[in-house]
Amino acid sequence: MFSWMGRQAGGRERAGGADAVQTVTGGLRSLYLRKVLPLEEAYRFHEFHSPALEDADFENKPMILLVGQYSTGKTTFIRYLLEQDFPGMRIGPEPTTDSFIAVMYGETEGSTPGNALVVDPKKPFRKLSRFGNAFLNRFMCSQLPNQVLKSISIIDSPGILSGEKQRISRGYDFCQVLQWFAERVDRIILLFDAHKLDISDEFSEAIKAFRGQDDKIRVVLNKADQVDTQQLMRVYGALMWSLGKVINTPEVLRVYIGSFWAQPLQNTDNRRLFEAEAQDLFRDIQSLPQKAAVRKLNDLIKRARLAKDTVHLEFQLFNNLLSMWPTHRTEMRQAEADAGPLPQPAAGPEDAMSFLGPNSIGLGRSFRPVCASRIYNVHAYIISYLKKEMPNVFGKENKKRELISRLPEIYIQLQREYQISAGDFPEVKAMQEQLENYDFTKFHSLKPKLIEAVDNMLSNKIASLMSLISQEEMSMPTQLVQGGAFDGTTEGPFNQGYGEGAKEGADDEEWVVAKDKPVYDELFYTLSPINGKISGVNAKKEMVTSKLPNSVLGKIWKLADCDCDGMLDEEEFALAKHLIKIKLDGYELPHSLPPHLVPPSHRKSLPKAD
Repeated sequence: MFSWMGRQAGGRERAGGADAVQTVTGGLRSLYLRKVLPLEEAYRFHEFHSPALEDADFENKPMILLVGQYSTGKTTFIRYLLEQDFPGMRIGPEPTTDSFIAVMYGETEGSTPGNALVVDPKKPFRKLSRFGNAFLNRFMCSQLPNQVLKSISIIDSPGILSGEKQRISRGYDFCQVLQWFAERVDRIILLFDAHKLDISDEFSEAIKAFRGQDDKIRVVLNKADQVDTQQLMRVYGALMWSLGKVINTPEVLRVYIGSFWAQPLQNTDNRRLFEAEAQDLFRDIQSLPQKAAVRKLNDLIKRARLAKDTVHLEFQLFNNLLSMWPTHRTEMRQAEADAGPLPQPAAGPEDAMSFLGPNSIGLGRSFRPVCASRIYNVHAYIISYLKKEMPNVFGKENKKRELISRLPEIYIQLQREYQISAGDFPEVKAMQEQLENYDFTKFHSLKPKLIEAVDNMLSNKIASLMSLISQEEMSMPTQLVQGGAFDGTTEGPFNQGYGEGAKEGADDEEWVVAKDKPVYDELFYTLSPINGKISGVNAKKEMVTSKLPNSVLGKIWKLADCDCDGMLDEEEFALAKHLIKIKLDGYELPHSLPPHLVPPSHRKSLPKAD
């Protein structure tokens, strides 16, 4: 195992020797608690964006979130992967799943209702309590002893309908719940039915809630066996067109086409395509345990960057309020005369520093961020006093509305001043709506030490942790999702590609090339063999007619020249032509020659393949 030395060299931190953790996950937790969490708490990150992370968020298994309109096969997809029913499962053509169901591993089969689930510290769902009883009554956890669930957990979501009634009748913010899950899961799978490609208003809003999580999204076009090949081409094109209107990314989303249930295919014309797509999807899901640490690290970096941007935004808003000081100087003096003696108001930022005390005189503008906290305390005190006595003196609400309306301009100003990417900022409209509920004068001033701690984490600690992740992956056995549908195609004749390409003839007693050898022999004797062999020059004349690139033909030559004498006999030439046919049929060449492809006359002399 590896150690993550999380403390800096400072005396107070160095004294605590218990800070060395034994896993990458422990290192992530340590970084978050010591570097990121203080910044989040100081600047109300949890109120604006996302609740604080807990131990369960670092320890939980990889999670998959399934989202789609009703009757697209979400619950059936889970049943297909697990190969068994789970508590709370209902399948039908009508909208059946009306709850969020977390399907997780448990030694005994059972279910836990939402209200009990959000108080369990071992589950990563405690922060869902903020969505209220309307949601918790529609949330449950199904636990069962299933091999697949030892590696991953699956979140089933309610089917999405169209129309305003469905959106209102839920009783909770459906898109906010999806966004909460999206920030914590490892994969988001959007399911579509080949006969239901329309994206309703609510489904569109749900997809938009995944903004910033584009790398997690995969699309499944389910029930594709219910249409023929020509219709499938049109369905695929229509789906990509619909997705292009709601997902604003230049990259094309990966779409897996198939029929994900354990029933006979209604149309077998595309069976080979469905099998290849299913294997690609299975490999993507199976790799999640291996990539879990990297995903958590990536999410922590995104969270830290967003927290920094929130700090700069709050500080900018505070500075804008501070600029009101000269404008209202006359009103403040009148208010002081009416309300009683108060400290003499300042004419500007430098005067404000001198107003704080003799030790602050002459600090100048360059130290304004350091002293802003002291300026803020006095300024907030004056404003709170005047608000109590004369609430309309400052025109505070007008200024607040002005700043909120100018939020896009403030974003641009912060981007230029702090060299922040535009993509790191929260969505303007959502941020404007949230700011309506806050008193800007209560925002904290800039705390450089908190910013420096996060910058140091991003520039130094993360790089060290990335190297530890690589070392840990190399030292530990490969972790893949096993059990259920994942075991059905890993071994035996139903494994993908079994009996195809270079694997063709693996179970046959006869050499697989022999069936086409008479045709290859005719070509061989037209190439002027000498003592039963043709030279490399003559072989090349025939092989280049395949129009394959030299890099591929060179590999074929290396595989076919079994005795490495720089010439080909008739069996070796037949093997070369067979390998060319394999490549032209769209299959990959083997790295080394499999035993069943070795020409019969060379099998004793050829070293055994690895």
